[in-house]
Amino acid sequence: MDIHVDGAATKWLKDEFGLVPGGAVRIMTRYGDSLTQPGFALTLSVERPTEVASAVERDGIQVFVKEQDTWYFDGHDVYLSYDAKADELSFDVR
Repeated sequence: MDIHVDGAATKWLKDEFGLVPGGAVRIMTRYGDSLTQPGFALTLSVERPTEVASAVERDGIQVFVKEQDTWYFDGHDVYLSYDAKADELSFDVR
């Protein structure tokens, strides 16, 4: 599983969470609804990386997934992009 974060998504993360180089954001599961895993969806949490299963760094910001959340992706990659119309991040698992 790889994590892909586009430039606009990186800017959104910095602006929304006030992240500076050295900061980190975890992609994690929550109860919700998605096509990937019915009954579950993805969300974000600003926290220090531990038990990292996959990570990527963009502009000094680390985006990671913990081992405990890998089941959600079922071997697929996750793509984070910025949806300007909704003014939020979009998660695409494929």
